[in-house]
Amino acid sequence: MAKLVTEDLPYALVMKGGGVKGLAFASAAATLGDYFSFNVFAGTSAGAIAAVLFAFGFSPEEVQAELSTLDFNQFKDASLVGALWNFAVQRGLYPGDTLMRWVDGRLRAKTKLPKPAPILLDDKRRPWRIVIYALSSKHGLLTFDSAGERSSTEAAFAVRCSASIPYFFTPSG
Repeated sequence: MAKLVTEDLPYALVMKGGGVKGLAFASAAATLGDYFSFNVFAGTSAGAIAAVLFAFGFSPEEVQAELSTLDFNQFKDASLVGALWNFAVQRGLYPGDTLMRWVDGRLRAKTKLPKPAPILLDDKRRPWRIVIYALSSKHGLLTFDSAGERSSTEAAFAVRCSASIPYFFTPSG
């Protein structure tokens, strides 16, 4: 109760999926930032992409710059034959490896962490808490929390699990 009275509760920005809506999250975060100071970023799918960038210290302007120039077609990382094979065998067209490399590359540029060290959700260079939600046909709801469950997971993998768009990306996690 003392935390409620003193307003010492964390402010969380929660972002849902929706493809290019990720770009809208940057504008919304900039406007909300005039009134609130967020220290937890949570998301799923496109919201997970924005959440991981914010949690690792990207400003709303930087997230907007990253996402406004992003060609989502680059995430179609299989040939026609490969995509059809993936669909028949794994129930999704594309493996999503390019998405993982893109997220990892953005985080490496921000944190200045050289390869091959993985960038984990609980990385100390991450100034704010991040929570990413994913759904797995094998495991049900998966929570990746930098301060809790699966905190030692690679950040890019958590985003990839969350972005398992049915039939577009192959299921992961």
